[in-house]
Amino acid sequence: MTARLKEALEHLSPQGIERLIEFAETLARMETTGEGGARLSLDWAGAAAEAYPECGSGVDAAHAALAMMRQAMDKELPR
Repeated sequence: MTARLKEALEHLSPQGIERLIEFAETLARMETTGEGGARLSLDWAGAAAEAYPECGSGVDAAHAALAMMRQAMDKELPR
């Protein structure tokens, strides 16, 4: 255990220690089972750009798709 970690532990309340234990157990489980390994991906931007070539970028396409969904919802909702 590092000195930095020991010092941080000394400043935790009993509730903080409990939260840390729960986090450590979750982290250990994720390490051993491989779950939780997914990282944020922006692949959707490229896919959107391909699906909507009239838009300048995948982000523009995503914004256009969101605007279309909002318009569709507005049409369906009673005023």
